Amino acid sequence: MARNFLLGYGEALTSKLERPNSGPVEKFFYDYKENKDFLLPKLYELEKEFERLPEKALADGKIVGKLIIHPTHLAKSYYPTSLLSKFSVLDIGSKEVKVKPRRVGTKKKKDLYSTNCLYISVSRESLSRLIAAIESDSLNSTHTKDFCRLEDINLFAGRDKIIGNVEDDVSKFEFAFHTPNLESAKVLTQFSEFSQESGCKVDHQKGVSVGGLSFLSVTCNKPTLDKLSEYSYLRSIRKMPQIGLLNPVSLKGKEATREIKLPIKKAESNDIKVAIFDGGIGGNTLSQWVQEYSFSDYQPLQEHIAHGSEVTSILLFGSVEPDQTELPVPYTNIDHYRVIDPSTDSCDIDSLDVLRRIVDVLSNKHYDFVNLSIGPRNPIDDDEVHSWTSALEPYLETGKTLMSVAVGNDGNLRNEMARIQSPADMVNAISVGSTSSDNDDFWNLADYSSIGPGRSPGLVKPDVVAFGGSNSEPMDIYSPLTNCVYPNMGTSYAAPSVLRQAIAIKASIEKDISPLVSKALLIHRADVNNHKWQHVGWGKIRSNIDDILYTQDNEATIIYERELLSSNYIKALVPLPEAGDIKGKVYIKATLCYATKTDPQHPYNYTRSGVGVIFRPVGGVKDTIPFFSESTLHPKNEQDLRKDGHKWENTLSNEVSFELEELQNPSFEINHQEREQGAPSKGHSLPFVLIITVRAENTPQLYDHIVRKYQVLKPLRTRTQVSIPLR
Repeated sequence: MARNFLLGYGEALTSKLERPNSGPVEKFFYDYKENKDFLLPKLYELEKEFERLPEKALADGKIVGKLIIHPTHLAKSYYPTSLLSKFSVLDIGSKEVKVKPRRVGTKKKKDLYSTNCLYISVSRESLSRLIAAIESDSLNSTHTKDFCRLEDINLFAGRDKIIGNVEDDVSKFEFAFHTPNLESAKVLTQFSEFSQESGCKVDHQKGVSVGGLSFLSVTCNKPTLDKLSEYSYLRSIRKMPQIGLLNPVSLKGKEATREIKLPIKKAESNDIKVAIFDGGIGGNTLSQWVQEYSFSDYQPLQEHIAHGSEVTSILLFGSVEPDQTELPVPYTNIDHYRVIDPSTDSCDIDSLDVLRRIVDVLSNKHYDFVNLSIGPRNPIDDDEVHSWTSALEPYLETGKTLMSVAVGNDGNLRNEMARIQSPADMVNAISVGSTSSDNDDFWNLADYSSIGPGRSPGLVKPDVVAFGGSNSEPMDIYSPLTNCVYPNMGTSYAAPSVLRQAIAIKASIEKDISPLVSKALLIHRADVNNHKWQHVGWGKIRSNIDDILYTQDNEATIIYERELLSSNYIKALVPLPEAGDIKGKVYIKATLCYATKTDPQHPYNYTRSGVGVIFRPVGGVKDTIPFFSESTLHPKNEQDLRKDGHKWENTLSNEVSFELEELQNPSFEINHQEREQGAPSKGHSLPFVLIITVRAENTPQLYDHIVRKYQVLKPLRTRTQVSIPLR
């Protein structure tokens, strides 16, 4: 294989553009009188709840209602900011709902449409003012427009807050609360006072607060749930899901295959900071490269340290090849945090205390790369963001930390139970599934590997898959506990394999690249191999690091890394050789990846940043093509009206072929958009990476031609002191 380096500094081929004119004029389906006649009785019913509910159930003296937006008014510019602000109505959260609008304008009508349901908090006095203004027709024109965008209003009833079926013997629950404006202490204290009469136990020490949500561990019996659910700022109640080490069914007759030598050298790099949160490693076999931290004096369980030590071994050395006699020198050192041990409450099997341990570490120390092969054994929910996802996402939003997360090992279960498990739904993480074979050309998804899709935004999950072992082809792993090699399998081992490749990319390149570049390159080089994206995401990562770091003579891969300021609109030129230096069909593959802030209380508008991307094949000509087609992720039969859904996906990748005459100074035009809680927002910069590969069938000198023409592009050479093993 040719060893042409990746080309860096693609950002030098970007330039600022003038923002184009705004979109079409908004169309209303309800006039003021129609909505007044329909919604005013709903507001009267909402007002009665102040009399029905006990005073202690009203957090800060307020009730919470559900305000449903008409499906055609979902754009951030249509958010009813003016109406809510005028009457001191606070938007504290949202979720996606399916509704049958009273009227729609599409030709092909459906029974149900997806739209946004806002959870609104309002006091008795503010609600009375709103009702009086509608009764007297005194809303101004701006408020009237907001009012006409509404589809329905009703109470957020207690019965709507209990998720799933609750068995009679369940006593431990996770309660999620709306805690807007950093009022968590006040809201949770009032709930404790409200719950005292029910005789339940509220564990504040294990509480976790993030954004506008707070999570508490609550012990109570099933009959008390109906009463507790009436607390106005309570968002959801779910049975505390099991937390576990993400191992599948054990291999039959699992025995050591052989011994193997450890390397004697120190890690290749001291600059890259890496952490693992798991069950511990036990012993000092890996002490040259690993520092272990614990949170208690309890002796760890054997199954915990077996899992933790093998996950650590994979991240250090990779899986073991059949003819391998010595393990490779690790790329970097690792901090291993033993967050699961017998001191964690065996009944509290979601273990908010385990989550708190992880959060405490990440709050006090920066890591470039983090691996998580543990988590709640519960499929994700489209309507609610789990506590683990909510709490961990903020530590990844700058793009300076990349976390690999195992998706779970319940892929062989039926229906929704086979879906990926939290926190693998984090949009800023790289979630990893397993393949049953290590062959990059012939592989299948392992039958145990949990599948997607993820929540939208974040629809493509898992992000990637990697070899994790199977009964027919197990993964050989060095065990530090016995100094022997054992066969095993699971997404627990696929995740650190992917992170090891991400670390290898950063360790190998001389230029100081961000972990976000590593993520983008892994996805860019991944191959779907005709599998469903809902099962394998963007595909299987390349096992050989050379396949990521180098290109053939007839192709060039360029890395664009920069920040987009708020409302920036830029052009990114796609480099092509001079017309006479290129022949044959041209293939352009592009991967766009950015890190974003999130609003966990707003699953429907989860990501705060989005990008609109168009591809212009001929510079200076208005004609464009949809390079990243929204129909791929949002099929028409699922959603006709949410046409901008793909703009809020923070990872996009596709390859398109062109005839040579179709291209002349081609470029991508990228538009940075912001929102907060679904409303327009400004002020945040957006770290993003664009990877572009240009390939031509009959141009063996394409790489050299591009380097000569675009001298601002520089080859990203590898560090001479870093050895790059085949795996």
